[in-house]
This record gives sequence, structure tokens and C-alpha cells, in this order.
Amino acid sequence: MKDQKKAEEIAALRVQLLSPLLADGLDPAKARQIKTQICEQMAYLSEHYAGIWHSIVKKALKA
Repeated sequence: MKDQKKAEEIAALRVQLLSPLLADGLDPAKARQIKTQICEQMAYLSEHYAGIWHSIVKKALKA
């Protein structure tokens, strides 16, 4: 159940991030800008979750 909820949260985040790219009449410059913002947000999230994972592993190794 918890995994299903997490999967739905991730899917919702992805839709939220990618939906601006589906706008009608989106010019290439704006598309590049949106893609850059998506990459920056995903990099932040990746670093954030990597930090959480590192702390979990560190605590597990101490136990």
C-alpha cells in the first residue's frame, strides 16, 4: 500500500513537471527553458533522496 502511494506521488510529480511541454504553440526557446528547469528540479530531488538514502544506510551500519 505504501509503495502504491509513493508510486502515485512520483507519477503526479512527473506529470506536473512535464505538462508545460505539451502546451500548444510552444516555441523552441520556451521549450528549452522548461527542459532546463525540469533538469534542475530533478537534479535537486536526486541529491535530496541520495542524502536521505545515505543517512539511512549510515544508521543501519551503526546498528
